[in-house]
Amino acid sequence: MCSALGSETSLGLPVEIDASVLRVFLTVYRAGSIAAAANELGLPRATISERLAWLERQLGTRLLNRHIAGVHATSRGTDLARRAADLLEAPGLGPKDLTSELAACPLTIGGPAAFLSEVLLPGLCARSCKNLGVVVKAGPESELIAALRRGDLDALVATVPVRGQGLRSEAFYAEEFVLVGRPHWLDRAAQDIERIPVLAYGPELPVLRQYWRSIFAGSPTRVTPRATVPDLRALLRLTIDGAGMSVLPRYLVHEHLESGKLVMLQVPAEAHARTLHLVVRTPGGDRAAAAASGRSGPDAAAAVRSAVPAKHSFLR
Repeated sequence: MCSALGSETSLGLPVEIDASVLRVFLTVYRAGSIAAAANELGLPRATISERLAWLERQLGTRLLNRHIAGVHATSRGTDLARRAADLLEAPGLGPKDLTSELAACPLTIGGPAAFLSEVLLPGLCARSCKNLGVVVKAGPESELIAALRRGDLDALVATVPVRGQGLRSEAFYAEEFVLVGRPHWLDRAAQDIERIPVLAYGPELPVLRQYWRSIFAGSPTRVTPRATVPDLRALLRLTIDGAGMSVLPRYLVHEHLESGKLVMLQVPAEAHARTLHLVVRTPGGDRAAAAASGRSGPDAAAAVRSAVPAKHSFLR
């Protein structure tokens, strides 16, 4: 398995990996089948299969899914193919060098794009050791949960607790939302805040309605969406441009609040926040998923927790 992000500890692979094994893997990856690679390399199919299985055992991760029609690379296999191509072209790398380079596999994490880019990625990249990367996947939460179960993700930041065999979910971040706009909306907000045009995340105004229920103990009845965009950073841009008001995470707007570009149109007595959950696989869970992933659940969780800056609201 891969070492934890930020750790300088060696994997301690049982044997060294030489270039010939990497070339076999890369040929299979590019050819799309063991049979085609065997023809290209002039090796028996059984030899190809044995070398692939050996490489997967040494790295502790599944690289290729075998099908009747050929092979399909896992996310780990795709990453290895990219790195292997670069390593094989580098002059003077011996087996020990190759083994050291391959020991670090990237942390693959899914979740809300804005949160990952604004809160987690700076810390993750700052803590990553040499040649250790971070792969971010965004998308519908249901698809990301399925990817975690398959082993295509090491960790998931979810908006709800995720239950199920082989998964562990913990509350780890309080995502505070604030109602913001340009300073010229302050007078109207004091008179009738619902007359300010709304910049909404979805047609049903999900984020705004949650905020309204939390702060005003009711639902907005007269608001008019000026724009509906399922992208928090796009909503921030429109809000800065003065197009209307929007409910956005504090981590996304704090610099603009400090600079005076934006102001809070409502200052509640208690902050409105939702809990984000960190989901990883449990030790001893799904063996197939564990084989596909390059990192243990506890290691992935520790890497994500350590990347959250102290200035952000953090549940411990």
